[in-house]
Amino acid sequence: MIPEPVGKPTDSPSDEAQREDARVAYSSAIALWAYEGESAWSRFNAMLVANSILLAFIGFLYGSDNPPKLPILAVAVFGILFCAVWWVITVRAFDHQSYWVLSARELEERYL
Repeated sequence: MIPEPVGKPTDSPSDEAQREDARVAYSSAIALWAYEGESAWSRFNAMLVANSILLAFIGFLYGSDNPPKLPILAVAVFGILFCAVWWVITVRAFDHQSYWVLSARELEERYL
């Protein structure tokens, strides 16, 4: 009689290939998560700089002896619209980042 192996039975080649594919997918999801985080903060910083320039321009216009009302109002309205776009871009960027985190978790729970 042949004794039964003790411990975990050996994996079939297809199981090992599936596990390796899952490892590659997991590392890709983690890399994309890190990339999305970096790019989200880069966009956030660029929008912050642009909004600061608008604010400085309004301050420059107010600093004159006779501040022009219409250009100040136009720049202020543009700044509010710009902030709305900034908010949408930031929310979307962090949604992408959350997607990759959840993808990595799903891969980890299912295959690893």
